[in-house]
Order: sequence, then C-alpha cells, then structure tokens
Amino acid sequence: MLSLPKQSVKCFLNADLNGQLELDTKEPQVADLDFDHLYMFSVEGIYYPVNKDNILAYFYDKDFQEYLVIKKGFYSDCMWKQLDEEFYKVQHAWDSINPI
Repeated sequence: MLSLPKQSVKCFLNADLNGQLELDTKEPQVADLDFDHLYMFSVEGIYYPVNKDNILAYFYDKDFQEYLVIKKGFYSDCMWKQLDEEFYKVQHAWDSINPI
C-alpha cells in the first residue's frame, strides 16, 4: 500500500499475485482475460484506519459481510474475519466522524 487514507473511505482493495495490496478509487483497468494473470482479487468496500495493536486498518466487504484485518508491515498476514464487536467499535467511531 502506498498511500493510506487518514479517514474512512469507500474504495477498492486490489491484491496482485505477489500479495501486494493497493487501495484505489476504481477497479483495475485490465481486460477480463488478463485479470487472473495479474490479480488475486479486487474488492469494493470501506477502508477504516485502526492504527493500534499492530493493526493498520480494517477493510469492510459489505457484499460478503466480512472484513480484512490489515496488519502493519506484513500484508501477507492479512486475514478475512466475520464481523465482530471489535470491528463494530471501529466502524461506529468512524461513521460518527465521517458517514459513508
């Protein structure tokens, strides 16, 4: 990830085949046939900065009702989780400041 938002933002989370994560305002602009050769996935959702306990951010996927925990420094350690109390605390805090 190169440029990290300082507040919650609706965006796409793109992961290339090397596991590099990138936030963008749009989906990757590649032909459908090439997508599987360049990306593991592209998900539309909401990015929530966390910055505590070795966690950089949460990325919420509304369609699948789960979120990705993005850890500081080790993007390969990211994991999708079911929505839980910890996520709802962060979401509520950001939604009260910056409703999306």
